[in-house]
Amino acid sequence: MYMQILKEKYSIYCVFLVFSILSWFSITHTKKILDQMENPISLVGLMSVVTCFIVLFTIGTGLVSSPDNTRRDIESIKQNDLLILVIIGLVFTIGRVMFSSLLKHHDPRTIKISGYMISTLVSGGALYVMKRRSFTASRYLGFALMAFGGYLFIV
Repeated sequence: MYMQILKEKYSIYCVFLVFSILSWFSITHTKKILDQMENPISLVGLMSVVTCFIVLFTIGTGLVSSPDNTRRDIESIKQNDLLILVIIGLVFTIGRVMFSSLLKHHDPRTIKISGYMISTLVSGGALYVMKRRSFTASRYLGFALMAFGGYLFIV
């Protein structure tokens, strides 16, 4: 049922809107927890265990897909692709520890706005490379204005 909803044209905007709002609540609450902890990896470990249990429960109960379908999907992944996924998982795990450490020592607003600005620049560059479109003066101006707007939110 929910997969049908996610196929709708505007569902991507709704999902991003909901999770963007939730991420602000999450980052402020996580900051409070990290301020009480000595080592940010403790929270990363706890959240990884919680995530693992939720995923295993979801698979085991067949909420999204049957366990057999999930197993077949995993088995269909080529070894090279699996290796790449493992490397990505390792990099993102290191990133989670680093971002938790950053959050422990920095203001959540600065982290969110900095992430937005950098993500916008990287995404714009990636779209340019992928589409092979010329970068016009209006695009340069748009990026500059977004970066300046993000800076104004930080200061």
